[in-house]
Amino acid sequence: MRSMLQLIASHDQKIYFSGPLIRRVERQPNGQKPADNKGWRDSRGQLEGTTLALWDVKEIEEAREQGRQAYPQYINIADAFVHLMGTHTTPETPEGPSKTFANVFSVNTAGANLLLFSCPSTQALESWIAALRLAAWDKSRLEEMYTAHLIKITLNDGRDIRSPLVHGRMEGCVRIRVAGQTDWKMLWMAVTACGAWDVHYDAGYSDGRPTSPNTSKNNRPSHEGSPPRMPSKPFIQIFASQRPEDRNKVLLTLKDVTQSFTKPLISSKGVQSASLKLEGVFGNEEMAGSMMNSEAWLQVLPMAEPGVDPNKVSWLLQWLVAIHDAFELYGRPRTYNWDPRDPESSLFGYPTGPNQELLCLDREIAEILDPRNHRISSVRRQLRQILWQRMNGLFACYFTW
Repeated sequence: MRSMLQLIASHDQKIYFSGPLIRRVERQPNGQKPADNKGWRDSRGQLEGTTLALWDVKEIEEAREQGRQAYPQYINIADAFVHLMGTHTTPETPEGPSKTFANVFSVNTAGANLLLFSCPSTQALESWIAALRLAAWDKSRLEEMYTAHLIKITLNDGRDIRSPLVHGRMEGCVRIRVAGQTDWKMLWMAVTACGAWDVHYDAGYSDGRPTSPNTSKNNRPSHEGSPPRMPSKPFIQIFASQRPEDRNKVLLTLKDVTQSFTKPLISSKGVQSASLKLEGVFGNEEMAGSMMNSEAWLQVLPMAEPGVDPNKVSWLLQWLVAIHDAFELYGRPRTYNWDPRDPESSLFGYPTGPNQELLCLDREIAEILDPRNHRISSVRRQLRQILWQRMNGLFACYFTW
């Protein structure tokens, strides 16, 4: 775990790109226009890890004249959505005529906010988009690797654990935060595997062996009746509560989950795992908001059942393993894949060697991706393919693997 923390620290200090930008706050997190709309502002930006620092050029000049230091605005882009816009024209206002800006990209970082950035050239535009996406991808990969270490340490290497799913399902009380929103909601979540689910992996299957001690009593099988019919594809559903009347209305659906990991919280007390992050495709329910029918993320905080220590990481991992099993991620439901050379492994591309603090890919290599492609899973798949090619000698390699 110590090496994992060193990698996280290296990522936080890695400079992905820096340069001049013209920026504008189009919307605040609540979706409203800013009250003190300053329009387009000349700025200097630097992306260090997933922290984008922005210095206002006018404020720098004023601070220099007054003999003081100008401080930047910091923006966390770890969960950001980055879109290429091309050109953007602002409407005419009482303060001035309409203006057209070229090489523009947008960033959504919190709630319904929208930040616009205009770059001095097409090359700078491609570099900024590649840097932002690569930094976020590196961050999510490190969180996948941290999760793998956590499973190996907590669940005895995680290779032979029985699935928490009962007849292909697991459900319970959770708090969730939906991409594009800022509030947390207390709701009921149900994870359902697909029709290909093998009953031999199921916590409801008995072959004479005891049920896992990590399986709560409410989620242990009753062995009464026959298993329900399974859907053709796995999905996650969110309900208002577990009451029968609330189960008739699905508030949110998440399908095609391609990534699921714990988010580490690093503090003076050490490292803690407080929540899960899932990436998939939302349904057309109203709760999805602006992310309806789109690829996005869902942050989940499982609530411990009575008698279960809420600080016990095994409770969090029980939910995580259930999601991995349902969506067949990282080698589950058979066995976790810890091979750092296998693209399906959560440890794929684990950085080693004298230059491991640089992590795995350079921004210049990531610039070969189409900046117009904003689908999270597609960008992640292409970056993973580039990394695999690089590890196999098809790109210049600066690491000892």
